[in-house]
Amino acid sequence: MSIDEAARHRLFNRAAEVLGQEEAEILMAHLPPGGWPNLATKQDILSLRQELLALEPRIVGQLKAYTLRTVLVANLGMVGVFAGIAFTAAGFGS
Repeated sequence: MSIDEAARHRLFNRAAEVLGQEEAEILMAHLPPGGWPNLATKQDILSLRQELLALEPRIVGQLKAYTLRTVLVANLGMVGVFAGIAFTAAGFGS
């Protein structure tokens, strides 16, 4: 049986009849909104951690390559601009 919002609402109403409003709110506050099967276990989290750790070297390598390309392109652009300024200042541009 899947637990939907209507079922949770029925449970809350019945708990409020039997236990009282405040106690029913306390009970519902301790139940997961999506049901117990939707909660992550410690094993789920450890498995995700291992997957992320396995991806780390590849991500770091890609970041280094991207940074290197960015620095090289920026430096080449600056060299071109300064060369243009130097040629213009020396009178070679015309």
